[in-house]
Amino acid sequence: KLRKEDFASLAGKTSAQGGSNFKYDYSYLEMGELIQRYVPAWKIEMERFFRLVLFNYLFSNGDAHLKNFSVLETPQGDMTLSPAYDLLNTSLHIQDSDFALSGGLFRGASTHTNRNLFEEFGRQLGMQDKR
Repeated sequence: KLRKEDFASLAGKTSAQGGSNFKYDYSYLEMGELIQRYVPAWKIEMERFFRLVLFNYLFSNGDAHLKNFSVLETPQGDMTLSPAYDLLNTSLHIQDSDFALSGGLFRGASTHTNRNLFEEFGRQLGMQDKR
């Protein structure tokens, strides 16, 4: 068995302290900061995380909240981003926002999502422009 922690646990978010929407009250950039804190190979994992956030946006997955991202313990004892799970197009069933998290890509970002916003998100995650 490998240890697994979802991002709600990493962020210290629970329904007891955050109410029923605790898993939505965050931003994807803040999730990236958790990756930097808990994943030793964070630069490699950050690119996987960026692609996953972009995928969720492009495929209208409005359910990409803190409980649907996690880290896994490797056989060496460190942590890595888990494989993606719970990927679905929620807009087929409900009228949803572009992002599940209330903070969007990053707090203070425009609500009009475009390529420039994703490029800025990548820069703030610590990715190189050419990537």
